[in-house]
Amino acid sequence: MLDQSFQSDFQPDRRQAVRRRTRHKAKVVVNAGWSTFDAEILNLSPDGALVQLDGLGAIPETFELRFHDRKRLVTRVWSRGLKAGVIFEA
Repeated sequence: MLDQSFQSDFQPDRRQAVRRRTRHKAKVVVNAGWSTFDAEILNLSPDGALVQLDGLGAIPETFELRFHDRKRLVTRVWSRGLKAGVIFEA
């Protein structure tokens, strides 16, 4: 039987695509490029990613994510501490 506290924390996986684990260095870019934060992409799919900031700071609702010479506009779906699940915008 599952512990009651575990059940309350469990969320069903609603991802549209399977994500693969990575350790890509990235930049979170906000304020039209005036502010950047170091980050790491912990997992990645064609539709989104799990991002972890390297330092203190709030994760904005929308931002540009730069990695491997790519620039992707993303929207935060959830966040907990310095981690956030994001989806890529078209």
